[in-house]
Amino acid sequence: MPESEEQVARTLDEEFSRDPAFRQECQDLWIQATGNGVANSFTGQAKNVVQVRDLHGGLTME
Repeated sequence: MPESEEQVARTLDEEFSRDPAFRQECQDLWIQATGNGVANSFTGQAKNVVQVRDLHGGLTME
């Protein structure tokens, strides 16, 4: 049975109170999803990894 918006909000608030790291992760994901953030995922090995949102000018890596 679908839960009401209020029930979902109450459940999330309880979980956020129990786990502040989960709250932060959800907030970070929300910012990325609403277009105000940069999402980057990297796994593996590399000499250099760069995450850039707005770059004006050049970028040199050696």
